[in-house]
Amino acid sequence: MRLDGYYYTSNLTDRPSPTVTRYFFFSNGKVLFGFNCELDSLQEKESDFDNNFFERQLSPGYNANITNFAIDGSTIQFERVYPMQDYPHAIFSGNIQNDSTFVIRSCKDLRAGTAEKENSIYHFRPFSIPEKYRLIMLARK
Repeated sequence: MRLDGYYYTSNLTDRPSPTVTRYFFFSNGKVLFGFNCELDSLQEKESDFDNNFFERQLSPGYNANITNFAIDGSTIQFERVYPMQDYPHAIFSGNIQNDSTFVIRSCKDLRAGTAEKENSIYHFRPFSIPEKYRLIMLARK
């Protein structure tokens, strides 16, 4: 899996432009939720990932959007924290197709104890995280 950018998936809706969910994965097993935007503005919204975004997300005591992921062979799992919480609410599981694509097949809701089938395809997009923030993220345990 590539780690020099972010992965995104389109959530098809009845809106003119689907919503995109974005995640940054790091070699220490951490994942940073990069918030949603509309597919039509994906490239434009990369400006959201300025120093202020990373400064805010990586500041001490602010862990709301940082969780864990694991890869076992071709299987990937990652956690998702929802706004205003500081613990995982869901675990997404799926299969890695190649170094730039994975497919999430299920989502387990940890609050309800239920699992739902999914078919969310995540695609890689290169993006250079400022080195200062990349190193801060890699130092997280």
